[in-house]
Amino acid sequence: MADPRTEKRRAFIINSVYFCLIAFFIYFFGKAVVHALSPFLFALIVTAITRPLIRFLVRKWKWNRSFATIAVLILVFCILGVLVTVCVFQLISTGGSMLSRLPSYYMKTIQPAVIRLSRQAQEHLTEWFPQLEPTVDETVSSITGSIGNTISRLSMNALSAVARLTTRLPRFLLNCIIAVVSTFFLSLDYSRITQFIMRQLPENGRHIAVHAKNELLKTVRKYLLSYLLLLLITYLELLLGFTIIGIRKAWLAALVVAIVAIIPVIGSGILLIPWAIVDLVVGNIRTGLLLLVLYIIITVIRNIVEPRIVGENVDLPPIVTLLAMVVGMYLFGFLGLFGLPICLAIIKQLNDQGVIHLYKSAPPSRLKTVPGKQRKRKKKKTDPHE
Repeated sequence: MADPRTEKRRAFIINSVYFCLIAFFIYFFGKAVVHALSPFLFALIVTAITRPLIRFLVRKWKWNRSFATIAVLILVFCILGVLVTVCVFQLISTGGSMLSRLPSYYMKTIQPAVIRLSRQAQEHLTEWFPQLEPTVDETVSSITGSIGNTISRLSMNALSAVARLTTRLPRFLLNCIIAVVSTFFLSLDYSRITQFIMRQLPENGRHIAVHAKNELLKTVRKYLLSYLLLLLITYLELLLGFTIIGIRKAWLAALVVAIVAIIPVIGSGILLIPWAIVDLVVGNIRTGLLLLVLYIIITVIRNIVEPRIVGENVDLPPIVTLLAMVVGMYLFGFLGLFGLPICLAIIKQLNDQGVIHLYKSAPPSRLKTVPGKQRKRKKKKTDPHE
């Protein structure tokens, strides 16, 4: 008879190898599949979001299903097209002009401010440590030269990146066309496609697939609504702050910073902190300090609001959500940033419901009943006239 501890170790090794092979397959094959099927994933998300509105139009207003599907999708894509077009043209025009003026802005504004500050620091250092004067002069000239080279290189790299994006524009437009067309086909034939897939699955697999689909749709909707609400809150905070500070085109600047700030791993500090530092260096003390105050306010409100909005909707611990976002972004890019937490949320829901059994869930909490109600129920059962 084999030793129970040896059997446990053997089972542990086998399970570890099994899960490592699954992770290896998901990483190397899933990464390529995700990028290749991204237009169809977009079509699936749009279909899942628009289906409740289509069902409402069919049931309440008695619309034809095909007509309701086409009308809703045309409306959705028109709204998305207008928003994306306006934002892209504004970003290209504003960003291009800013990048082209960046070297001259550095030469006329940043470099004189850096030289002024360095001279003041140099005067104090040479006053305290006269023997360091040659070293300080060399260091200051080296710092100013490296900053100038960095600004020029950053401007050239940004312009070359814009040029590369322009060359990739045909492929992006092709993916957009594929996504739009596949959304229409998937929405029109959604019932037949799902019925065909269900017929190919065994009974147990069909049961898991139905629950997984329902949890996926609920989780994606909750995720989108949660982050749209966070985006709106952040945008309103930034718009109010930029308007008070007196920044030109406050609505556009607030939109760009809000979109960057909504990404949990990055945050708004990647834009607001360098912006504030540059203003402080060039002498705009009020603007720089107000930007730092605005960043602190946004960060505090975000840390208070985000766990309540996202954590309660997705039902994952905050540390698990953050870890899944970091790992997902590292492995699968931007899609993995949100895709991996959604997958974990679905797995947790299925495991808690008993559809799958991957780990031991916590026992469900017992509902506390009022003693008076319990007595009423018992009396009701023992009453002979009932």
